[in-house]
Amino acid sequence: MRFTRLLLLLLILLLASAATAQQEGDYDGDGIPDNEDYCIAEPGTADYNGCTAATFPDYDQDTVGDPVDSCPNDQGLPDNSGCPAGVVPDYDSDGLTDSLDACPREYGDGADGCPPDADGDRIPDFTDACPFEAGVSVNLGCPDGTTPPDADGDNVVDLYDACPAAPGARELGGCPDVDADGVIDVVDACPDQAGTPDFFGCVESTTTTLPAALTPISAGNAASLAEVGRLVVGTPRIALLHDRLAVRAGTNVSVYDLNAAPNLSPVLTANTGSTGYAVAVSANFVATLDLPTDFTTPPFVQIRDGATGAPRFQLVPPADARGQAAGVSAFAFNPTNPDVLAVAPLTGSAELVGVRVPLINVATNTTLAEFPLPSGAVNLAFSRDGSRLAVDTTTETTMAVYLFDPVAGIQVGGINTTGEIHFAGTPLAYNRDGTRLAIGYPDGSVHLWDTPRAGLPAEAFSAPLFNDGEIVSAVAFSPDGTLIAAAGGLPFSGGLTGNEEFSIVVIDAATGAEVARWSGHQSLIRDLVFNDAGTLLVSAADTTVRFWGISE
Repeated sequence: MRFTRLLLLLLILLLASAATAQQEGDYDGDGIPDNEDYCIAEPGTADYNGCTAATFPDYDQDTVGDPVDSCPNDQGLPDNSGCPAGVVPDYDSDGLTDSLDACPREYGDGADGCPPDADGDRIPDFTDACPFEAGVSVNLGCPDGTTPPDADGDNVVDLYDACPAAPGARELGGCPDVDADGVIDVVDACPDQAGTPDFFGCVESTTTTLPAALTPISAGNAASLAEVGRLVVGTPRIALLHDRLAVRAGTNVSVYDLNAAPNLSPVLTANTGSTGYAVAVSANFVATLDLPTDFTTPPFVQIRDGATGAPRFQLVPPADARGQAAGVSAFAFNPTNPDVLAVAPLTGSAELVGVRVPLINVATNTTLAEFPLPSGAVNLAFSRDGSRLAVDTTTETTMAVYLFDPVAGIQVGGINTTGEIHFAGTPLAYNRDGTRLAIGYPDGSVHLWDTPRAGLPAEAFSAPLFNDGEIVSAVAFSPDGTLIAAAGGLPFSGGLTGNEEFSIVVIDAATGAEVARWSGHQSLIRDLVFNDAGTLLVSAADTTVRFWGISE
């Protein structure tokens, strides 16, 4: 189960509240059930839906009362059910005209316009505790004298119990909470430790201790990867360059030196005022994606001093060919020239056309080169030796990846990747010398492309790693080029149910064969990186940064 169950639980609690009101019966004693009474606290008559002529609500003042007005927000005509001329009355927007709809106030997919009702008691199945026995509304759809089902005996009926097989408290939707911290066990990342909802039941922790000795990760031992450390920091983004790890979470950015292991604590913490946004780090600088306080301009990159975190200056990508201002989607420091930052322009709701990716020396605040793209980007990546830069973008109908030589300042190739244009783009990871590029496709597959110094790119293999509807959200090449790690799962736009797995998969970079897979986090993993020694794989999602390794 995953943290998205919390959202479902909130909905269930709302429904439960509605059910409680439904059982109240007839509060004002006017003979009209409360669930049909528009004036629940004042006696009325049936022809005014429980109201009187003086209190009958009419929001749009068209003389057609709201309970019978199919267009209650628009002044209309009495002979058109309160809708304007030319508008077909369909209050519940189920495609069936109200005059033909047996349930005009409820969305339904049946021929009569009503929601499914297997037992015919006029209580829809989704609110009926006894959907196959005709019952009454005051007993949650069960017959008089029949107790609504409660499988776990916790006095929360199964219909409204988010955890029907485990006893729990009513105020928690019928779910257990072993550590009594107010976060139910099914969404509690630390179910045996009393924490806070802000950290999914865990206690904030900005320090961790790693094993004293770790084995380099390889295809032969990757199946033994396990969590060896964790930071609990709030919604995180991370970046790693030469064992300098930046963690962006809450209102702060913190920097860690992985060479200081086994005991990791921040060597720098600075307030940024934003959370969950991209970060990049080098030996001398920290870059954060920030938003203007008045939202009058696009997001920008705030360059910060690498020793103190103090703001230095702001970077905004060049405007597009039409003069439209570009925001920022991603940025990264060159591993071999850590004063140089590449910035990818954000694709907004109005597509950017003819944009440029600047290379900026942040030590001098000068632009070294600008690489053209047909439209905005989402992801970019340097090779470990700094000789290549890959940036994804979109053409008219296709996702594409453009390849650049940041030293020569020229484009050296391009790859058309997929016709499925996705807001997450195609996550990218180069091997050390830029001769191989791993690309995560929005269909859940990872493709490895050979990108030689001379000649055209050629696809080496495709590895389908995730299920239908799931995307690849992050990829990483091991330092020695033998492994590719990929993270994926269902994006928030995909209709989450609470049962999703957000996995990390490790494949052999020579064959594409899967060598390890595990459930890594409770939400979609946004960042995934190897350390320089190849002994750690670091991931960021939900409220945690997790370190994966193999103890000697």
